[in-house]
Amino acid sequence: RVLGLPAGGLLLEDLRPGDCFNDPTNVDMILAVEAVPCSSPHDNEVFSVFDFPADRRAPYPGEDQALIDASGRCLGKMEAYVGASFKESGLDVFTLFPVEAAWALGDRRVVCSAYDLGFERLLTSVRSTGGVIPDGFATVWSLTPGECFEESYGDLVPIVPCSGPHFGMLFESFDLDTPVLSPTIDADVDGFCMDRAETVFTALELAGLEVFALRWPGPATWTAGDREVACAALDITAAS
Repeated sequence: RVLGLPAGGLLLEDLRPGDCFNDPTNVDMILAVEAVPCSSPHDNEVFSVFDFPADRRAPYPGEDQALIDASGRCLGKMEAYVGASFKESGLDVFTLFPVEAAWALGDRRVVCSAYDLGFERLLTSVRSTGGVIPDGFATVWSLTPGECFEESYGDLVPIVPCSGPHFGMLFESFDLDTPVLSPTIDADVDGFCMDRAETVFTALELAGLEVFALRWPGPATWTAGDREVACAALDITAAS
């Protein structure tokens, strides 16, 4: 046992796929975590451990870029462990990666762990489960054109029949064809969706709709291969 390590504590260097642990209390400097059985309530489950593909002489990319690169690689590795991609699993990644001081000492280790998108505690292992999406819900990534949903402030949305009251409808999704992620993507996507809406709805219908981008790639998901933009319209039933 390491001196000063509490009972149940597990050093980051000892974490392996299949280990489950609770959220650290000090996220500024994480050296160890509280390991718990995956059969009991827990916050995170390790699904992959790998080294950055950078040699000891490579300069530190900066904390923000290191997190983007590490998280993107973690997202791409989730499906092999869970049985569903990050888009379809209801899980997101908590990524542990080297800070600059550790990088200077040669540390390149990244630990990928999964947690519930709805911030519910996991009750069992997520290995080979296909994910944890509750019945009647979808992730913003797994919605398909023609599906209607209720308002939600997270990445899990309630699915409802389009024939009844609903907040919005996903009307189209498409892949960006740019070679790199634009730094202005957050400002651009609503305009992309309005362009698409003009080919789907009549001018009269558009006058009563609010069109917006429901999802689009961020730096980490782009690294994982995500290129998809999904467009939604509000109050489509009332406007028709």
